[in-house]
Amino acid sequence: DLADILEDSSIVKVFHDVRAVNDMLVHKYKVRMQNVYDTLATHIVNLTWVSLGGFIPKYTYSVSHLCREYLGVKSAELFFPHYRLSSLAADSAIWMIRPMEERLKIGALRNVMYLLDLHEYTREVHNRPMKDITIHFMNTIAEVRQ
Repeated sequence: DLADILEDSSIVKVFHDVRAVNDMLVHKYKVRMQNVYDTLATHIVNLTWVSLGGFIPKYTYSVSHLCREYLGVKSAELFFPHYRLSSLAADSAIWMIRPMEERLKIGALRNVMYLLDLHEYTREVHNRPMKDITIHFMNTIAEVRQ
């Protein structure tokens, strides 16, 4: 069943902002996911290292925003749900209503279909500094010997 897959550490589960999903799975279904990759977490790590000097931003980016910025997906191909700061709880609650509205299902699918590409891209961006330094180290030793 789905719980077995989510708890299987040999299967990578890719999410964008896993917080609410994980909270629901743990508290409602007693499911503890293993081997989770969160594209938002990776984006925040990269952003804080490169741009913000270690400070974590107060607000996070949506999956549609990262797909547009990182993957070059056109806005017309993505779903941008509308959230008002003054009504954040109510605007977010529409995702919990069942049966889910068709427009929300289609919108979610439009963004979720890019998650694996986003996973690959953010993982590469996250690993790039280590790869660059490794290449630099390798070239430095090679230059010294010549």
